[in-house]
Amino acid sequence: MTRLETIERAADEWRDLEYPVGKSLPRVAPGLYLARTVDRKVIDCYKRSTLVLSFDLFETDNPTSTVIARVPMFFRLPARQGRPLSPTSKLARLFDLVLGPRSYRLDRLPMNALKHKLFHVEVGDCRTSSTQDDRGNHRGLHDVCVYSVVRSVLDRVA
Repeated sequence: MTRLETIERAADEWRDLEYPVGKSLPRVAPGLYLARTVDRKVIDCYKRSTLVLSFDLFETDNPTSTVIARVPMFFRLPARQGRPLSPTSKLARLFDLVLGPRSYRLDRLPMNALKHKLFHVEVGDCRTSSTQDDRGNHRGLHDVCVYSVVRSVLDRVA
């Protein structure tokens, strides 16, 4: 192999990867906020499905105030499709808050019931990653990688 071929091969090994990278997740001060549901998606990771419900956080307790961030809340879904949702899961408790106690089937959730609803939520920091060390403890995130998540939905406003 000539020197030129070696240089070209080394450059090729370090070429740019063409994968879109989204914006970093936002970070806001932990605390209580007025929030509106704005988006939902189901992601598959670690052989499980997870519902990601996105909330817009308002600057004040007034829904006409400025939106300061869009923050996710994560809900684990049953391992197999068709299995009922646990009645004590975070998602079932959220539906109880929106629809009232058990006025719906736990295997078929009306996602439109969550669309554009106002809630008081508790926001906290996510400081650990999904990777684990040899003892099964989650590894911590670097300070620049810490992001905010909705920890719990406290009550429905509208």
